[in-house]
Amino acid sequence: MKLKSNNETYALKVIQKTAIKQQNMIAQVKNEIDIMYQITHPNIIQLFNHFEDDDYLFLLIEYAEGGRWLKIRN
Repeated sequence: MKLKSNNETYALKVIQKTAIKQQNMIAQVKNEIDIMYQITHPNIIQLFNHFEDDDYLFLLIEYAEGGRWLKIRN
């Protein structure tokens, strides 16, 4: 998603509220959102804003183009 106002590219993560409720994760999701607003680190995706409607929770986050997978050795 590219905003017209500043020409920046962002990712929009969409989460169904029913999934959060069914897994009893309401408190955990709220905590994670609060933590994401406080953290600024080059290896952690930044949360810029969040909003919701009746059915979904939307997280406006940093766009990580062509991310790399971490290979873990056994």
